[in-house]
Amino acid sequence: MGFDGFPKEGLKFLADLKRNNRREWFEAHKVQYKQVLEGPAKALLETLLPGLEALAGEALHGKIFRIHRDIRFSTDKSPYNAHVRIAFHCSGISQANCGQKPAFFFSLEPDKVIVGAGSMEFPKMALDRYRNAVVADASGRLLEKILAKCTSKNGFRIEAAELKRVPAGLDAAHPRAELLKHKSLTVWHEESPGTVHESQKCAKHLLEQYKAMQPLFAWLNGI
Repeated sequence: MGFDGFPKEGLKFLADLKRNNRREWFEAHKVQYKQVLEGPAKALLETLLPGLEALAGEALHGKIFRIHRDIRFSTDKSPYNAHVRIAFHCSGISQANCGQKPAFFFSLEPDKVIVGAGSMEFPKMALDRYRNAVVADASGRLLEKILAKCTSKNGFRIEAAELKRVPAGLDAAHPRAELLKHKSLTVWHEESPGTVHESQKCAKHLLEQYKAMQPLFAWLNGI
Protein backbone atom coordinates (compact mmCIF):
# COMPACT_ATOMS: atom_id res chain seq x y z
CA MET A 1 0.00 0.00 0.00
CA GLY A 2 1.52 3.32 -1.07
CA PHE A 3 1.31 6.41 1.12
CA ASP A 4 -0.86 9.14 -0.40
CA GLY A 5 -1.06 11.35 2.69
CA PHE A 6 -3.57 11.61 5.52
CA PRO A 7 -7.06 12.48 4.26
CA LYS A 8 -8.95 15.41 5.76
CA GLU A 9 -11.35 12.86 7.21
CA GLY A 10 -8.50 11.59 9.39
CA LEU A 11 -8.05 14.93 11.13
CA LYS A 12 -11.80 15.26 11.51
CA PHE A 13 -11.93 11.79 13.06
CA LEU A 14 -9.33 12.79 15.67
CA ALA A 15 -11.20 15.99 16.48
CA ASP A 16 -14.47 14.06 16.80
CA LEU A 17 -12.79 11.42 18.95
CA LYS A 18 -11.45 14.13 21.25
CA ARG A 19 -15.03 15.31 21.80
CA ASN A 20 -16.56 11.81 21.95
CA ASN A 21 -13.91 9.81 23.78
CA ARG A 22 -16.15 6.86 24.64
CA ARG A 23 -16.01 3.19 23.74
CA GLU A 24 -19.49 3.23 22.22
CA TRP A 25 -18.61 6.09 19.85
CA PHE A 26 -15.30 4.56 18.81
CA GLU A 27 -16.77 1.12 18.14
CA ALA A 28 -19.44 2.72 15.95
CA HIS A 29 -16.71 4.48 13.91
CA LYS A 30 -13.98 1.82 14.05
CA VAL A 31 -14.12 1.02 10.34
CA GLN A 32 -13.63 4.67 9.51
CA TYR A 33 -10.64 4.82 11.88
CA LYS A 34 -8.97 1.95 10.07
CA GLN A 35 -9.57 3.57 6.68
CA VAL A 36 -8.58 7.18 7.35
CA LEU A 37 -5.94 6.80 10.07
CA GLU A 38 -4.64 3.30 10.74
CA GLY A 39 -4.17 2.42 7.07
CA PRO A 40 -2.37 5.66 6.14
CA ALA A 41 -0.21 5.43 9.29
CA LYS A 42 0.99 1.95 8.33
CA ALA A 43 1.72 3.18 4.80
CA LEU A 44 3.64 6.19 6.16
CA LEU A 45 5.73 3.92 8.39
CA GLU A 46 6.69 1.72 5.46
CA THR A 47 7.44 4.76 3.27
CA LEU A 48 9.58 6.59 5.85
CA LEU A 49 11.52 3.57 7.11
CA PRO A 50 14.12 3.28 4.29
CA GLY A 51 14.89 7.00 4.36
CA LEU A 52 15.21 7.08 8.14
CA GLU A 53 17.45 4.01 8.11
CA ALA A 54 19.70 5.84 5.66
CA LEU A 55 19.84 8.81 8.03
CA ALA A 56 20.48 6.58 11.05
CA GLY A 57 23.08 4.45 9.30
CA GLU A 58 21.52 1.29 10.72
CA ALA A 59 18.34 -0.76 10.75
CA LEU A 60 15.35 0.74 12.52
CA HIS A 61 12.10 -0.69 13.83
CA GLY A 62 8.93 1.33 13.27
CA LYS A 63 6.14 1.15 15.83
CA ILE A 64 2.65 2.63 15.66
CA PHE A 65 1.37 3.30 19.16
CA ARG A 66 -2.00 1.88 20.18
CA ILE A 67 -5.10 4.05 19.95
CA HIS A 68 -6.13 2.66 23.34
CA ARG A 69 -4.80 4.56 26.35
CA ASP A 70 -3.28 2.88 29.40
CA ILE A 71 -5.57 4.27 32.07
CA ARG A 72 -4.51 2.03 34.97
CA PHE A 73 -2.55 4.75 36.79
CA SER A 74 -4.15 7.84 35.25
CA THR A 75 -6.82 10.11 36.68
CA ASP A 76 -7.96 10.69 33.09
CA LYS A 77 -10.03 7.64 32.22
CA SER A 78 -10.60 8.58 28.57
CA PRO A 79 -10.11 5.26 26.77
CA TYR A 80 -8.56 6.51 23.52
CA ASN A 81 -5.70 8.67 22.30
CA ALA A 82 -6.87 11.47 20.03
CA HIS A 83 -3.65 11.28 18.03
CA VAL A 84 -1.63 8.90 15.87
CA ARG A 85 1.99 8.39 16.92
CA ILE A 86 4.87 6.49 15.37
CA ALA A 87 8.40 5.91 16.65
CA PHE A 88 11.41 4.57 14.76
CA HIS A 89 13.88 2.91 17.14
CA CYS A 90 17.12 1.06 16.51
CA SER A 91 16.36 -2.59 15.73
CA GLY A 92 16.98 -5.21 18.39
CA ILE A 93 16.54 -2.75 21.25
CA SER A 94 15.02 -4.27 24.37
CA GLN A 95 12.22 -2.86 26.47
CA ALA A 96 14.62 -2.49 29.38
CA ASN A 97 16.94 -0.09 27.56
CA CYS A 98 14.50 1.40 25.04
CA GLY A 99 15.37 4.91 26.20
CA GLN A 100 19.09 4.42 25.67
CA LYS A 101 19.20 4.72 21.90
CA PRO A 102 17.81 7.74 20.05
CA ALA A 103 14.73 7.51 17.86
CA PHE A 104 12.72 9.48 15.33
CA PHE A 105 9.14 10.41 16.25
CA PHE A 106 5.95 11.39 14.43
CA SER A 107 2.59 12.55 15.79
CA LEU A 108 -0.59 13.52 13.97
CA GLU A 109 -2.99 15.48 16.18
CA PRO A 110 -6.28 17.23 15.45
CA ASP A 111 -4.59 20.62 15.06
CA LYS A 112 -0.90 19.92 14.42
CA VAL A 113 1.75 17.62 13.03
CA ILE A 114 4.81 16.99 15.20
CA VAL A 115 8.13 15.42 14.26
CA GLY A 116 11.03 14.87 16.60
CA ALA A 117 14.28 13.09 17.24
CA GLY A 118 16.36 12.21 20.26
CA SER A 119 16.29 10.14 23.43
CA MET A 120 13.11 10.32 25.49
CA GLU A 121 14.79 8.96 28.62
CA PHE A 122 18.36 8.07 29.54
CA PRO A 123 18.62 4.95 31.70
CA LYS A 124 21.25 5.18 34.45
CA MET A 125 24.27 4.01 32.45
CA ALA A 126 23.26 6.04 29.41
CA LEU A 127 22.69 9.11 31.59
CA ASP A 128 26.22 8.82 32.94
CA ARG A 129 27.61 8.56 29.42
CA TYR A 130 25.54 11.54 28.31
CA ARG A 131 26.82 13.71 31.16
CA ASN A 132 30.41 12.68 30.53
CA ALA A 133 30.00 13.57 26.85
CA VAL A 134 28.51 16.97 27.75
CA VAL A 135 31.41 17.73 30.09
CA ALA A 136 34.08 16.58 27.61
CA ASP A 137 35.31 19.52 25.57
CA ALA A 138 35.12 18.10 22.03
CA SER A 139 31.81 16.23 22.30
CA GLY A 140 30.22 18.90 24.47
CA ARG A 141 31.07 21.71 22.06
CA LEU A 142 29.79 19.64 19.16
CA LEU A 143 26.46 19.14 20.95
CA GLU A 144 26.20 22.88 21.58
CA LYS A 145 26.79 23.55 17.89
CA ILE A 146 24.18 20.97 16.84
CA LEU A 147 21.52 22.33 19.19
CA ALA A 148 22.25 25.94 18.22
CA LYS A 149 21.66 25.07 14.57
CA CYS A 150 18.50 23.16 15.44
CA THR A 151 17.02 26.18 17.20
CA SER A 152 18.37 29.18 15.31
CA LYS A 153 18.42 27.91 11.72
CA ASN A 154 15.74 25.25 11.70
CA GLY A 155 13.40 26.65 14.34
CA PHE A 156 13.16 23.42 16.32
CA ARG A 157 12.19 23.32 19.98
CA ILE A 158 14.41 21.59 22.52
CA GLU A 159 12.51 19.82 25.28
CA ALA A 160 13.09 21.56 28.61
CA ALA A 161 15.47 20.08 31.19
CA GLU A 162 13.90 17.91 33.87
CA LEU A 163 16.16 19.10 36.71
CA LYS A 164 16.26 22.56 38.28
CA ARG A 165 19.84 22.16 39.48
CA VAL A 166 22.99 20.53 38.17
CA PRO A 167 23.25 17.08 39.80
CA ALA A 168 25.53 16.65 42.80
CA GLY A 169 29.09 15.78 41.84
CA LEU A 170 29.02 17.88 38.68
CA ASP A 171 30.26 21.45 38.28
CA ALA A 172 27.32 23.84 38.64
CA ALA A 173 29.45 26.53 36.98
CA HIS A 174 30.27 24.40 33.94
CA PRO A 175 29.70 26.30 30.65
CA ARG A 176 27.22 23.59 29.62
CA ALA A 177 25.53 23.37 32.99
CA GLU A 178 22.05 23.68 31.46
CA LEU A 179 22.62 20.56 29.38
CA LEU A 180 23.69 18.70 32.53
CA LYS A 181 20.19 19.24 33.93
CA HIS A 182 18.69 17.02 31.21
CA LYS A 183 17.65 13.42 31.82
CA SER A 184 16.54 13.16 28.18
CA LEU A 185 17.31 15.15 25.04
CA THR A 186 14.92 15.68 22.15
CA VAL A 187 14.20 18.29 19.49
CA TRP A 188 10.75 18.92 18.03
CA HIS A 189 9.13 20.66 15.09
CA GLU A 190 5.43 21.49 15.05
CA GLU A 191 3.30 22.77 12.19
CA SER A 192 -0.34 23.05 11.31
CA PRO A 193 -1.75 20.31 9.07
CA GLY A 194 -1.80 21.46 5.45
CA THR A 195 -2.28 20.23 1.92
CA VAL A 196 1.22 18.72 1.90
CA HIS A 197 0.17 16.30 4.65
CA GLU A 198 -2.79 15.18 2.53
CA SER A 199 -0.61 14.24 -0.45
CA GLN A 200 2.24 11.98 -1.51
CA LYS A 201 4.58 14.89 -0.77
CA CYS A 202 4.07 14.37 2.97
CA ALA A 203 6.76 11.70 3.40
CA LYS A 204 9.38 13.76 1.56
CA HIS A 205 8.40 16.83 3.56
CA LEU A 206 8.85 14.92 6.82
CA LEU A 207 12.19 13.43 5.76
CA GLU A 208 13.55 16.92 5.14
CA GLN A 209 12.84 17.78 8.77
CA TYR A 210 14.31 14.50 10.02
CA LYS A 211 17.43 15.17 7.95
CA ALA A 212 17.92 18.44 9.84
CA MET A 213 17.55 16.50 13.13
CA GLN A 214 19.98 13.77 12.09
CA PRO A 215 23.10 15.40 13.65
CA LEU A 216 21.52 15.17 17.11
CA PHE A 217 20.47 11.58 16.44
CA ALA A 218 24.05 10.76 15.38
CA TRP A 219 25.57 12.50 18.41
CA LEU A 220 23.33 10.59 20.82
CA ASN A 221 23.94 7.33 18.99
CA GLY A 222 27.68 7.93 19.22
CA ILE A 223 27.79 8.11 23.00
